[in-house]
Amino acid sequence: MTLEELHIEKLPSVPQVLVELLRLCHLPDVEFDDLSRVIEQEPSLSAKILHLANSPCYRQWSEVKHLRRLIVVLGFDSVKQIAVTSAIHQVFSSFSSKEAAFVVSIWVRSLLCAHIAQDLARLTGYPSEDESYLAGLLHRIGQLVLLQNFPEKYQDILFMDDSDSVIEHVERALFEVSYCDVGAILIRSWPIH
Repeated sequence: MTLEELHIEKLPSVPQVLVELLRLCHLPDVEFDDLSRVIEQEPSLSAKILHLANSPCYRQWSEVKHLRRLIVVLGFDSVKQIAVTSAIHQVFSSFSSKEAAFVVSIWVRSLLCAHIAQDLARLTGYPSEDESYLAGLLHRIGQLVLLQNFPEKYQDILFMDDSDSVIEHVERALFEVSYCDVGAILIRSWPIH
């Protein structure tokens, strides 16, 4: 199955500001000023960073309002994690209210997997915890594509209480692909490599 057959265009693309932010986060010599210039272009991302950096967990002396200072307080990894989560949340929030329960189920599983993957990376000494987080967060994105394209057929599959191999078998029988295949195709189409 191809992207054209799956009507990938129904899903929103990753916002260009977030693509640029992710690109910067992968550069070895990126400056905090570069990050703040990009983040300032995305109001919802700026608001999330402002909120988190001024939480009791990070606030040391007084409320911080300058974006560059907030980024320094949070650090590169936290800023990158916020950016990735925001981008993926935008994709998840594009569904109708009729599909909301199904999307919430996928989102909750994805967030749980992201945090577990990050914790496992930390425990095992894997050098890129943020990469593990991202992999966990994206591991079910193919389900969104299948749900978007086949809402009636796919809703029943979402709540199957079977192993992934059984679910994959059912998906292949109905759609000729599994959600893992679809997710891989989708991620390869994003300009964030």
